[in-house]
Amino acid sequence: MKKILLNLFLPCIVGFLSISCADDDTMNRNGSEIFATWSLINYQCCLSPSETYNRSEILWTFSNNGELSIAINTKLDENSQIPFQNSTTVAYTKTETEITIDQLTYDYRIEESGDLILSDSPASDGPIIILRK
Repeated sequence: MKKILLNLFLPCIVGFLSISCADDDTMNRNGSEIFATWSLINYQCCLSPSETYNRSEILWTFSNNGELSIAINTKLDENSQIPFQNSTTVAYTKTETEITIDQLTYDYRIEESGDLILSDSPASDGPIIILRK
């Protein structure tokens, strides 16, 4: 009888523990992992052509004190629509799913690939910013 109960309940316990750990991983992906330097890889918005950049051309560094430092190490196209056209430092705040950067609010997530995705109403052609560590 003990063996039967153990065979029935052990998979349930293991499953419960793995779900709990998965939730922790998701919170970490949307939490402190943002505190790093990210390369802006792609910017899409408003039916305009996608803007693609190489690593180190545009760097966004999120610090844990609420400052975002942006370094633009390339000449931007005159039609570029990226939200910051010059190197600067701005304030940001974040919740578990939203980040407000200098009064611009985006939904954000970290993909399995490690990319940081910022978006604002992409279904209605709002901006999508893809950053990579």
